[in-house]
Amino acid sequence: MTPTLPAPPGDPVLSLHDVGITFQTAAGDLAVTHKVSFEVAAGERVGLVGESGCGKTVTGLAIMRLLPAHQCRVAGSIRFAGADLNRLPEKDMRAIRGRDVAMVFQEPMSALDPVFTVGSQIAEAWRAHHPRGSAREARERAVQALAQVGIPLPEKRCDEYPHQLSGGMRQRVMIAMAIICNPRLLIADEPTTALDVTVQAQILDLLRELSERTGMALLFITHDLGVVAETCTRMITMYAGEVVEDAPVDTALARPRHPYTSGLLRSLPRLSAPGSRFSAIPGRVPSPARMPGGCRFRARCGHAQPPCSAAQPLQAVAATGEPPRWARCMRHAELDLPGAVAATALAGAQPP
Repeated sequence: MTPTLPAPPGDPVLSLHDVGITFQTAAGDLAVTHKVSFEVAAGERVGLVGESGCGKTVTGLAIMRLLPAHQCRVAGSIRFAGADLNRLPEKDMRAIRGRDVAMVFQEPMSALDPVFTVGSQIAEAWRAHHPRGSAREARERAVQALAQVGIPLPEKRCDEYPHQLSGGMRQRVMIAMAIICNPRLLIADEPTTALDVTVQAQILDLLRELSERTGMALLFITHDLGVVAETCTRMITMYAGEVVEDAPVDTALARPRHPYTSGLLRSLPRLSAPGSRFSAIPGRVPSPARMPGGCRFRARCGHAQPPCSAAQPLQAVAATGEPPRWARCMRHAELDLPGAVAATALAGAQPP
């Protein structure tokens, strides 16, 4: 049974406990996550990392309750400010979605409607939760939101269409739409994908500044550990639908306690070692239809032993004097796993 994790510093805004997401397919039920448990405190910036297909985005969509109810079942509890989002009536969930919990999606060009101005789309997000507000007030709020995310000439940009803006500006529009109602939790799903490094740095600085200034909690879904090192205070690693490690970001990157986290760090290119061979994790992520028992990473792990075929609970692994951290590995105490020297070193190791 998955343990109840201690709350991080500050009051938990979001708490997931034993969340399992199952899709109904023609071949039968397909479980894509298994007993996912973690918490996010007010003002905390948490990175949710892992390979494509590990369950990061689907977990974010489950929090927002945007998964198709006729094809998907979500077990466990997803508590936000004391309310279980998984059991709220749809009317109550609509009141929370976009106002208290907002999400920035991965691809702004497909998320924005091409036939409406960006200002009207941002204003619509505000009017959905302020039905008595006037159209003039909604536009003023949209202009303010565009200015808040650093878009120049916000009144002019308010009347432009998505195709008239650059990729970085469209992503800022998505953030403006998400923050216009001052949410307590923002879920950012790969918000810097396909952006050049300069714009990427601007978006990351913007999200970090918003979190620090307003106390907004941030759940950052990404596969880029350099982004996590620069932006987040805590890192949660997912593999094959499970949380395998949960630790403060500096601690996780310098001294990982799960072989998968270590493998992700070792696979990063290093500018300091030109001509060297890339390190790779052997094998591939198991299919949800053929998920192995016990440790799901053991077929790819160089440290696996016969006892790893037994179920591996997520357990507290912090040494004396360390901040709380958890790992799903029975050998966490005996392994000396390589990581990055520190978060700052990892951020500087990324290629331009």
